[in-house]
Amino acid sequence: MDSSRRSVIRDQQIVSQDVDGYALYLVMLLLLVIGFLASIAFRQASITRQLAAQHSHKIQAHYLAQSGIARAEYFLSGGDGHDLAWHTEKLEEQLDLDRKITISCEPFGLYSRIKSIGRYRNKKSEIYALAGRTPLKELEPTITLTGGIQGLGLFADASLQGPVVLDHGNVVRWPRQSRIPGLDKATTQKKSPPLPFDRQKIDDLFTSCSLSIHRAAGDTSAIGRDFTVTNESLKKLRSNTISILGKCEIAAVKLKQRTIIAQGKLTIASARASLSGCKLLGESIEIRAGYSDKCLFFSQGTIDIEHGTHNSQFVAVDTIFAGKDVEWEWMSLWLSRHSLTPDSAQQGGIVFESNGAYNGIALAISDSVPKHDNKLRGPSITLRNGATFNGIAISDGDIELQPSRVSGNLYAEHVAGKREGGTVVNTLFGTSIRRSQTVTTFPLLGKGRVEIRLNGF
Repeated sequence: MDSSRRSVIRDQQIVSQDVDGYALYLVMLLLLVIGFLASIAFRQASITRQLAAQHSHKIQAHYLAQSGIARAEYFLSGGDGHDLAWHTEKLEEQLDLDRKITISCEPFGLYSRIKSIGRYRNKKSEIYALAGRTPLKELEPTITLTGGIQGLGLFADASLQGPVVLDHGNVVRWPRQSRIPGLDKATTQKKSPPLPFDRQKIDDLFTSCSLSIHRAAGDTSAIGRDFTVTNESLKKLRSNTISILGKCEIAAVKLKQRTIIAQGKLTIASARASLSGCKLLGESIEIRAGYSDKCLFFSQGTIDIEHGTHNSQFVAVDTIFAGKDVEWEWMSLWLSRHSLTPDSAQQGGIVFESNGAYNGIALAISDSVPKHDNKLRGPSITLRNGATFNGIAISDGDIELQPSRVSGNLYAEHVAGKREGGTVVNTLFGTSIRRSQTVTTFPLLGKGRVEIRLNGF
């Protein structure tokens, strides 16, 4: 009996020991799981803090980049004794050990391109902007005519909202030559210069772009044949500047901050071509489709824009043809030089096709060094029948207004209306002209302290 009882007691002790060991195992396992989860939680919290810090640093870098843009704007608007011609390859400001701003500003067509880099610790933010100015005070009138032909005549189907500046004479209603109520007080007689700004910057632009095309022939890395820009061909090119000793076609590619110089014709043929902040120079330019934003196109011949969406500068030694099937955004600028050929034919100017809608600024400037004694005969800017123009048109020659609608400002030697019987100087047929409610970003031309207008990209 004693032996049996002792056996039962031993069995109970063994069972008790097994239970205690299993409980200890569970406790240790639970502690292990808790420790593992705690380490994950601490790690996740650390990662979250790091991500929050990085995001904060990135925001700080962006604010620094924005302050760099504001700094460039201050200089361009006349701050610290600078003016619209201010530029710099590299201006650095080390604010402290963690904060740094780097600014560059260079002429880009008739605007200035600003690049601002903000650095905060290990984060960097870049901002690009195209700087223009508010329109000149001389462009406040709806029409300014600098030529000596007396007055401005409107037929019954034409309308005009003032104010108006004429060399002399008044605005009258043809054929009776009666005064138009409201326009008498809105008309000023005074002498105006051929252009409302100094043309030197425009002449310099033509010269520098022509030299770039000429110098491309001496580029040792130039492509010595016709070339098509595709995604595949770009992989083989390391430089941001591509010189081509032949024709160039831009296919379905996305280009940003690239310079392409072609000594032949430059063509954009694909609707999937997308260009931003690029500079494109060629002997002539044809744009059949695609998208461009804040680019500079320069042609030693003509520019023909047929389709696409464009918000860029188009500069040509010869004629610019602006197509009716194009969507023109508000930073569009057309600049052409008009002159006489040796046989007294006129070349250059800007033609806005019939029934198109155009937004932007048109500048047609005569050759700075006249080669002939004959006076330019045809118009420098033409709005064909049914065209709608919103913006500013300036020429030291004539602007021809076929029956069309203008919302903005015209500055020219004369305006010319056209009907079946021919063209009549300072007479309008079927044209409506009124002031625009849109404030246009004007090129960096003219003098005086100005308000800079920025357009980022």
